[in-house]
Amino acid sequence: MTPLCRLGFALLLLCFPFGVAAQEIETGRAIICDTQQQAERLVALKDQGEEDPLAKVNDEAHNPTACAVATMAFVVRNTRETIQAKQASVRVVEIVVVAVNNGPGWTQIPPATQYTLFAIPEESA
Repeated sequence: MTPLCRLGFALLLLCFPFGVAAQEIETGRAIICDTQQQAERLVALKDQGEEDPLAKVNDEAHNPTACAVATMAFVVRNTRETIQAKQASVRVVEIVVVAVNNGPGWTQIPPATQYTLFAIPEESA
């Protein structure tokens, strides 16, 4: 991350409630879901060989953005579930998203609880 980006995130921290700002903000691109169950369903569908598990979860939720891919700044809250899938083990993790990258830059959003998946390295599984 460039020094300018670090400065931008430091300034973002000043605008967030103490509970979020006191924790380390991470950045990354990942699938996020509105609920833990949607994230778990995504893993199950992928394990079953579903061609487009993201679209299937969104169809089932009757919400085209229930699960989506996003580039975001977030704080990890806690691990909710560990799932042993065919391809790899994954953790369903509760996060609080505080900013999103819309291409040209970062946009601060009100803190939003979401659920994402972290792969567990094989040697740790």
